[in-house]
Amino acid sequence: MAISEDGKYVFVLDRLNGRVAAFSDSGVFIGSAGRHGRGPGEFQYASAVVSRDSIAMVIDAATGRMSSWVVRGNSLEMKAEVSGTAFLETRAACALGGSLILLRWSAGKILHQVTTDGVVQKSFGLPFTQDAHPMMGAATTFGYVACDRRQRSVYVAATEVPVVRRYRENGALVWETSIPNMHPPVISAVGAGIRYSPPQGRDYAQLVASLFALGDSLVVVQFGESGRDIAQASEITQVTTLVLSSSNGRVLWQGNMLPKLDGAHGDRVFAHPSDPFPKVKVFEWRRQ
Repeated sequence: MAISEDGKYVFVLDRLNGRVAAFSDSGVFIGSAGRHGRGPGEFQYASAVVSRDSIAMVIDAATGRMSSWVVRGNSLEMKAEVSGTAFLETRAACALGGSLILLRWSAGKILHQVTTDGVVQKSFGLPFTQDAHPMMGAATTFGYVACDRRQRSVYVAATEVPVVRRYRENGALVWETSIPNMHPPVISAVGAGIRYSPPQGRDYAQLVASLFALGDSLVVVQFGESGRDIAQASEITQVTTLVLSSSNGRVLWQGNMLPKLDGAHGDRVFAHPSDPFPKVKVFEWRRQ
């Protein structure tokens, strides 16, 4: 999910059908575009959507392309498309200032600041594992990245690792916080591949399911139980929510009564259920 800087539009991906959809800030469906394919305006694997101003930028991790879309009436219209190797295998992305922050494993780093033309400006952030196996770095870089425009910071979490980090825009690590009570999968190298197993004594592993900045001082991270296919985590159930302080990463609140959430703008929090699509739910965040 990506929310325009003015909060007017919410953009979500339908990866299963290769589409990007636009909604109003009240959750009203505006329109969708795209389909599976390798031609202009088509997606082989739409892995991330980012918004700058009121433009949605969709990254295709399989083809290394990024397409820009604008809302025209009740439809989405493609504005431009660029290609760059920096977009290949991108797991997640967000916009910070005039640049994009991409989550992907490359040359021993997991975060990459690039221009909208795909030119890498700098890379930072150590992998979530120091295992020397060539597949382990990439395997633990599936996850979430959230940009905090107010604090000029980047938050990152890997799906299978119970850790959240905050980096400054210059790449300096501010804090790293462990996610309490999360039981991640056991990841092990087997020959040239990777094996995912439930933690000992459990039938299912728990995976990070969401990460976003809330207001000017909070970070929300959620985790839940995966399905039997741990590597894909197609469905997350029994969601646990943690609210962290953005200044030091301290856990301020933890509970399991909230639904899975996907992003926020001001006091509005948004969620997009995977089924039915397209649909966006809007909530109001209230402090007590």
